[in-house]
Amino acid sequence: MARVAVANRVTIPVQQNLILRSDEFNHASWTQIALSALNANAAVAPDGTTTADQLVEDSAASAHMLSQSVAGGLIPNGGEYAWSVFAKAGARTWLLVDSCAGLSQSWFDLANGTLGSIAGSIRPVYRTIEAASLYFSGAPAGWYRCTIAGMSFESAFPQMELRMANADLSTGYTGDGTSDLFLWRAQLAEARNWAGVPTATTTTVVDTGPIRSKP
Repeated sequence: MARVAVANRVTIPVQQNLILRSDEFNHASWTQIALSALNANAAVAPDGTTTADQLVEDSAASAHMLSQSVAGGLIPNGGEYAWSVFAKAGARTWLLVDSCAGLSQSWFDLANGTLGSIAGSIRPVYRTIEAASLYFSGAPAGWYRCTIAGMSFESAFPQMELRMANADLSTGYTGDGTSDLFLWRAQLAEARNWAGVPTATTTTVVDTGPIRSKP
C-alpha cells in the first residue's frame, strides 16, 4: 500500500475506494432496480451528518436493489478486497451484499446486528457486521458496517450490489411499495480496516478517518 507524507504528521496510507459516489446512491453511477424512491440525505449517518440515503422498494416481484460495476483493470487478479457499506434497518431489516453478479452473496440481519447466510460459488475470505460506533464515536444507534471480503478475479466481473431483503437467503420478493432501509458510504478497497472517506468522480483518496484492526 502506498503512503503519503503530511506536514508535521507521520505518513498515512493512500487508499483507493473503487466505488464512485460512495455517499450518493441517487447518482447515475448507481443503477436502481425496483425502487419507488431513493431519498438523498434522509437520515443522520454514522458520522453525525444528515447524509444517509433512504431506499424505498416498489411493488414489483423483483430484486429491490442498487448496483455499481467496477471498471475493468482496477482490481488485479489474486488481490484480497473488501466490499462494505454502512446500513440501518427501516421497515426492511435484511440487507444482501453481492460482490460478484450472484457468485458471492452475503446476508446481514440489521435488526439484530448479526450475520445471515452466504451463497454462491465464490466464498468470502471473511465477513463481519459491526456497530458503527466502533468507527464513529457517538454514531446513532442501529447503524452497522456490513463487510464481505474475498480474493479478486478480473474475469468474475467485480461489482457491488446492495439488495433489500425480506428474509435470510431472499434475493427478490414482491414489494409493498413503502418498506425502506438506509445506506451510507459504500466502499470497495484493498484495505479491510478502513472506515473510508467519500468519493465522487475519482477513486483515490487519503484516509484521515478512524482505523479499525482486521478481524
